[in-house]
Amino acid sequence: MIEKMREIICNYVEVSPEQITEDSNLVDDLGLSSYDFICVLGDLENELGVTVDETEIVNINTVGEAIKYLESHKK
Repeated sequence: MIEKMREIICNYVEVSPEQITEDSNLVDDLGLSSYDFICVLGDLENELGVTVDETEIVNINTVGEAIKYLESHKK
């Protein structure tokens, strides 16, 4: 899952995949704007067939939290 996250995040910000770890903060460390963050989640929803509850997005701050959320909501 981390590889998929790296691939998608690198489509939105100019960071090397190696810089993206589970501890990376999506906004502060990787520089995703709020809009980019929503787009990344949308891409992951499409790729993984997972639906992200919009009210829970505010609880996702790091790559690891996003992975944990997505894995726990897989169909």
